Amino acid sequence: MLNYNITHPNDPLMPYIVFDTTLTYPKDQQKLSYSKAVKRNVGVEFVNVPLELAYTSGELETLAKEDGLWKDGDSQEKKAEAVKTYYKHHCPSWKAITGVNMAVQGTSSEFYPRRNYKLKTKTDYDDDGKSRVHIFLNRGPFTNDYDSD
Repeated sequence: MLNYNITHPNDPLMPYIVFDTTLTYPKDQQKLSYSKAVKRNVGVEFVNVPLELAYTSGELETLAKEDGLWKDGDSQEKKAEAVKTYYKHHCPSWKAITGVNMAVQGTSSEFYPRRNYKLKTKTDYDDDGKSRVHIFLNRGPFTNDYDSD
């Protein structure tokens, strides 16, 4: 998706996710999980490019209004709260440098060039003060190497 966004700047930009195994493993083990039994602790960076661009351009206020989160005549505080709500509920970007558990999702994914990955993160607390494990399922093609050239 990084390459797509660079080579298609006039098309809708795509969110992307980067898995990093280089921080916690020796060089010979810096690979993505290849089976359900092999779990890896990885760093993850998810970037929702369209949402971040809407945030930096100020477009979130308009999008929140289109979603009915605020209307003409509402206070600035109501608009600001609506923008925060819109942002929070439209998959914002996030980063975890380490501590995300990754494994192949299901044995049927083990032998294909495209694997489904299950990521588990644990938060110290959520908005309601409770600790939780959050599970993200990632589907699609991948590459083990990223060539920055």
